[in-house]
Amino acid sequence: MNTRLAVRRRAVTALVLALGAIAVAACGSDATVKSTDDGKITVKGSGKKAEVTIKGDGSDLTFNQQKIPTGFPTDVPLPKGLTRLAATSGTAQAKPLFQVTYGLGSKAGTAALTTYQHDLETAGFTIDQPVSSDNAGSNSVITMNATGKGWHVSTANIPGPQPQTIVISVTK
Repeated sequence: MNTRLAVRRRAVTALVLALGAIAVAACGSDATVKSTDDGKITVKGSGKKAEVTIKGDGSDLTFNQQKIPTGFPTDVPLPKGLTRLAATSGTAQAKPLFQVTYGLGSKAGTAALTTYQHDLETAGFTIDQPVSSDNAGSNSVITMNATGKGWHVSTANIPGPQPQTIVISVTK
């Protein structure tokens, strides 16, 4: 089979399974969905607290974790004074990855990222790209990237109407 076609088939299969898992979670039941040779989806909990894990092709992702994921590197500081909204963890190509989303409340995205940049520098990280905007008008994205202690930290905020968030991605 053509490699491109196989990748596309797996992507479509994963999407269909993910939508099915979300539907099952929305119905309020605990369930495990096993439908393909490529992997499986597990749903734990129900409603807004449903945790969804997708495993396949040597990778896995767990969405909607209600706490900082197990294995999150203690060397990477987390923002202070912000509200954690969501957390995701997993592996890709045998390397760990984490993503945590924070609500900013009334704080501006640039201010939150500038404070977090300072926290990373204080923790010994090197700032690869200081807080900056791509200046794309209403579609602007404010970003900051850092590396240190074996980890790469990428952050993003899309300015706009409330509620404002920042997303922090941590990879090996």
